[in-house]
Amino acid sequence: MGLWRFSPTPWGGKSTLADFFVRQGHALLTDDHLGIVREGVFLAVPSVPFVRPYREFEDLGNPVERFAAQPLPLRAIYLLELAEGPARIAPLAGLPVAVALARNRRLMVTNTYMDLAKVRFSRLAELAATVPVAKLRVPRDLSRLPEVYATVLAHLGEPRDSL
Repeated sequence: MGLWRFSPTPWGGKSTLADFFVRQGHALLTDDHLGIVREGVFLAVPSVPFVRPYREFEDLGNPVERFAAQPLPLRAIYLLELAEGPARIAPLAGLPVAVALARNRRLMVTNTYMDLAKVRFSRLAELAATVPVAKLRVPRDLSRLPEVYATVLAHLGEPRDSL
């Protein structure tokens, strides 16, 4: 199945959406910073088995039972955008992808996890050329999370009952 990453601006709904996916039966890899290594394909490295769909600082959050215990192939990156109207996905390509990934300080893409600008940008360019990146327009309405969930699964070509 692989992994997809929700990558928003601060307070953009990443943890809320991650929590919703966990409650639908998907395994959690991380709720915050994402380490990525390349071993033929880009792999996302597990972090801690907690999700924090609320803003309580100095708190790990809620423990999750389904946690990815090993790195998984990164299938897509979704840049969350809070918006009115229906949930929508708009694929990105070229320079907008490179700029969006470079601005995201929560993606760590080096073999040594050192934040060296030249290495980081080179790895992000490889990532952008390999892993699909799209904007995911998310309604600012918790009752519409099932709509967002269905939109992501449809984009990935996965049936709702694929778990």
